[in-house]
Amino acid sequence: MIYNLRLVRCMSILACNRRHSQPCLLGSHLRLPVFTAEEIQAITGPSDFYRMNTYTMNLCRAGGTDELQGLVNYMFNRPDGTQLGTQANCSWLQDYPEGFRQLLNYIWNRYKHPIYVTENGFCVKNESSKPMEDVLRDIDHVNYFRGITAALKTAVLDDCVDV
Repeated sequence: MIYNLRLVRCMSILACNRRHSQPCLLGSHLRLPVFTAEEIQAITGPSDFYRMNTYTMNLCRAGGTDELQGLVNYMFNRPDGTQLGTQANCSWLQDYPEGFRQLLNYIWNRYKHPIYVTENGFCVKNESSKPMEDVLRDIDHVNYFRGITAALKTAVLDDCVDV
């Protein structure tokens, strides 16, 4: 079964939650010794916000072998074969604004901490071989930022996510 987990390639929600966010914000520590109630209280909830670097979203399917990648296989194609978004110059990067909105909602609904998006971006496919006029018009970056800001606006205004 394929499902969208609103994942970020560089910071997989599955891996990151297990190792960083989940312990700090929810107090559940995987693969660590058993803590006393006092110790758990001391190390839980010290964060005032969630800082996020995000670049891309993937679809994933159970069956991967890398635990750091959440034991899933990542892909950019939907079950019908269509791509999620515009392919960037990097093989691991596609523009998919709806996935960004889903990610913001997932983080907000899970942690209820304000979200600071501190880094994101898109590298245009084959930009160095494009005519200078096309590079200067920079339509791919314009579309990327238009999509990502519209997704952020929708998450804030319609979904009430604190970004």
